[in-house]
Amino acid sequence: MLFGLEGEPEGVLEALGRLAPEATVSLLMGDQGSITLDEGRLVRPTCRPVVQVVDPIGAGDAYVAGFLWTVLGGGGGTVQAAVDAGTAVAALKCSLWGDVAVIDPADVREVLAGGPGVRR
Repeated sequence: MLFGLEGEPEGVLEALGRLAPEATVSLLMGDQGSITLDEGRLVRPTCRPVVQVVDPIGAGDAYVAGFLWTVLGGGGGTVQAAVDAGTAVAALKCSLWGDVAVIDPADVREVLAGGPGVRR
């Protein structure tokens, strides 16, 4: 339950969109990926990297870092590019032990290009 909302992810996001119509809202769903609402449009990752999970702690923060890096000019700027970059950074984080993951743009590009499953 989020803000008293329950149900399918799409319905929850649409209800949040009515509460904050100018916001871009992402719902992270662990190994089920993510879904983002932006200007009334639902955006899903175009890729779902295969990950050898070592430590999932910090994956949500990593997603946000990749998303914001892209929105702020590091990786293409569109919401779709931000969702994809966030997904790649979160996958890379899951392949590393510890709360902090040092990931560079080349790592993200490799994942987005469909490189091999994420293993470190």
